[in-house]
Amino acid sequence: MNPIFPMILGLLIYFGVGLMRDWLATMFYRSVSREWAGSASILSGVITLFDIMIAAVVIISRAWINVIAYALGTGVGTFIAMKNTRLKK
Repeated sequence: MNPIFPMILGLLIYFGVGLMRDWLATMFYRSVSREWAGSASILSGVITLFDIMIAAVVIISRAWINVIAYALGTGVGTFIAMKNTRLKK
């Protein structure tokens, strides 16, 4: 197996986690704006747990390339969530 494969797989995982985290955050703000207290509360807890776990993993890994992959994923996650969410005015 090519030694670069595990590194690329790891970066894709960080990217995917970042994408999921920001998609959840965008759904949280959507829930708050629509005054859905239950949904907003659940999403708030999930996002907090996500953030703590990601911070711990990033600190342990000490690889800045993982942080960059995560940040790119958060940007794409926001973009996808905003494109797929239409608020009724």
